[in-house]
Amino acid sequence: MTDQYVWVDSDTQFAECCEYWNLLPFISIDTEFIRTKTFYPKLGLLQVADDRNSYLIDPLQITDFLPFQQVLENPAVVKVLHACSEDAEIFHCCFNARARSVFDTQIAASFLGQGMSIGYANLVKYELGVDLPKDETRSDWLQRPLTDNQKNYAAMDVAYLHQIFRIQEVALLEQGRFDWVLEDSDRVVESSLPQDPERYYLKIRQAWQLRGARLCFLKMLASWRERLVQAKDIPRTRLVRDAVLYELAAAKPHSLNQLNRIHGLYPGLIRRYGQTILDMARKAEQTPRSEYPELIAAPLKIEEGMMLKKVREFVAELAVQLELPVELLARKKQLEAIVSSGTYTGEFQLTDAFTGWRYDIIGKHILNILTIEWNATNSTE
Repeated sequence: MTDQYVWVDSDTQFAECCEYWNLLPFISIDTEFIRTKTFYPKLGLLQVADDRNSYLIDPLQITDFLPFQQVLENPAVVKVLHACSEDAEIFHCCFNARARSVFDTQIAASFLGQGMSIGYANLVKYELGVDLPKDETRSDWLQRPLTDNQKNYAAMDVAYLHQIFRIQEVALLEQGRFDWVLEDSDRVVESSLPQDPERYYLKIRQAWQLRGARLCFLKMLASWRERLVQAKDIPRTRLVRDAVLYELAAAKPHSLNQLNRIHGLYPGLIRRYGQTILDMARKAEQTPRSEYPELIAAPLKIEEGMMLKKVREFVAELAVQLELPVELLARKKQLEAIVSSGTYTGEFQLTDAFTGWRYDIIGKHILNILTIEWNATNSTE
C-alpha cells in the first residue's frame, strides 16, 4: 500500500469526482472530525476511495456539497464504511443527505465470524496483515495545513477499507448474506438520524419509575434540553446531565430553593434557567391526565422473565446453528421489548429489528414461542 492520494479542494474538482463516483458499483468513505466541545461533529476531512485513487477532500474549502449528496443518496452505488453511525450523522448534518445502500464492514465482520464490534485497526490486521499507525488517531483535523502524516494516515484508512470490502463481498455472497449486511447497515444509518426532541426522555435511565405529572415534566425537561444544546451547539452534559433531569422530574420542585438542593444542578444554570424549569414543572402539574405520556415499560416480572429465558435459549441455539454471534441475531433489550408488548394481552409485537431477513429466520419463531408460553400461563381449567 502506498501513501498516494488526490487532494481535492475546489468545487469543480469535487463535482468531477462525484460525477465519476455516481457511475461506480461501490466507493469507500471515511471521515475525520472533532466533537469534543460541540453538539454537532465538526468535519475536518472527507476521504473517498474508488477503483483508481484515494481522495482527500477538504470540507473547509468546498462550498457545494450537492454533487456528493447525490452520490450518498444514489441506491445504485454501495457506500462502504466502518462503524457507520457517526459517518451517517455527519452526512446528514453536513451534507443534508440520508445515505442509501450503505455497507458497514464492522457489521460484515460480525457475519463472517470476527466478533461483534471489531475495531478498524484489528480488522485491517485480520484481513490484510497490516498494522495501522496510531499516532494520528487523535489529531486536530481542523488545523490547516494538515501534516503529511495526517494526509497519509487518512489516505491509507480509506484505501484499506476499499480492499476489505472486496474480500468481505466475496465471502458474504458465497453465504447468501450480503443483503443482510446492507439491511443491518441501513438500520444503523436510520438510527443515527436526528431524533425528535419530544422522544428523548425515553432514553433516560430510570424514566420508567416516573408516571403522571412527573413523567410529563421529564419529557418537557428532556425536550427543552435537547433543543437548547442544539441551538447552542454544546454537548448535553455541558448543560445538564440525564441523571439530573431525572432527579428534577422526581423532585418536582416549586421554588428556586428546592432547585438548589438538586445535586448536579449548578448555580449558574439555576440563575439562567431556574425560572424556566419551574415554569415547566408548573405546566406539567396543570397538564390533563389524558395528555400524560404513556407509561414506560418496567423491568420484566418473574413470569415475563421466564418467557424471556425461553426465547433467549432459542436464540442461543439458533446462533450456534447459523454460526453467528447471539447479539447479532437479537439483543436482550430487543427481546425484552417483545415480551413486554404482550404481557397483558398475549398479542406480542416484534420490534423493527425483526423485520427483513430476521423475520423468517427468528422473528416469527419468537412470536410462536411467546404465544405458547403465554397461553400455558394464562389458561384456565
